[in-house]
Amino acid sequence: MMKVGIVVFSNIITAPYLYSYVEVFRGSDICFDVVYFDRKNNPDIVDFNTIYFSLALQNNQNKFVKFFFFWKFFAFLKKTILKNKYDFLIILTSVPACFLSSFLINNYNRKYIIDIRDYSYERIPVYKFLLTRALRHSCCNVISSPGFKSFLPVGDYVLCHNMNFKNNGLTINLNKTGTVRIGYIGMISYLDQCLMMIDHVKNDFRFEFHFYGFGVNNENINKYINNNVIKNVFMHGAYEPSQKSEIYKNIDIIFNVYGNDSPLVKYTLSNKYYDAAYYKKPLLVSDNTTMGEYSKGISFVMNFKNKYVLDDLYDWYTGLDPDTFNSIANKIINDAIADNMIFKEAITQAL
Repeated sequence: MMKVGIVVFSNIITAPYLYSYVEVFRGSDICFDVVYFDRKNNPDIVDFNTIYFSLALQNNQNKFVKFFFFWKFFAFLKKTILKNKYDFLIILTSVPACFLSSFLINNYNRKYIIDIRDYSYERIPVYKFLLTRALRHSCCNVISSPGFKSFLPVGDYVLCHNMNFKNNGLTINLNKTGTVRIGYIGMISYLDQCLMMIDHVKNDFRFEFHFYGFGVNNENINKYINNNVIKNVFMHGAYEPSQKSEIYKNIDIIFNVYGNDSPLVKYTLSNKYYDAAYYKKPLLVSDNTTMGEYSKGISFVMNFKNKYVLDDLYDWYTGLDPDTFNSIANKIINDAIADNMIFKEAITQAL
């Protein structure tokens, strides 16, 4: 029986893309371990076999301390891999692929997969060099957004979407007579963009702006709303995953305006891209981003420099054609499902 080691550079709860592989392996004759970095010093409870390195890691820790902790994890990782004698490895995200590049090439040449889910440190020449070496000696390389090809070396990549929908989803239900409800759903980040959006919608009662979720910016946004006596922006706090579908039913437009000044947001297809297509909710995006390019037809580019942008948004939303919107959204989901089937076939063949 083949034995596979899956390397995760974080807690499992923050790496949902892991389940793309778990789904492939379950029901097969492949035995697998997930070897991960328990950064919370609180191991995840899952229904498959795990091996973890526990060490509480804070976001604001000194970068040299962080590097030392990373080094300890990768030493543990090498020891674990050699001890368990895995036949094949799957390396999730580019950081472990970079740190383990020589180890992978010397011990698992053409017997590993690298899966890249975001932009990391590719701007650093030595990092990009080590990652390029690792990518060229792998069996297969996987990405979650076509935009990643902009900063990765030229090569063949298999696309695996961060999506687990199995069908087209709902049908659009436009709200053309009542207040248009814009919703930011998820971890609340990107404070500057949030405040600019609030400044545009404040007390324009054609719109409401709702925040569902929790993040480091909740307190700042709350203060801004209260200090400026804004009546049409609302904070709802954290929610359970089981509430997500109901939340989407209660909004009309999804907020995904994260700017374009960072490669981290410029090249990514966020989960809201798929949520918009599945729940049939129009999407607000930033210009010059992969999100904006791939969501054309179901999205509106929010240009905060345009003082009439809300008028344009309102006209765009109320003028949407439901049949056209549904057709574009369904194609997004169907194409993603097809890509993920190709991904599963590629992984099966690689093993």
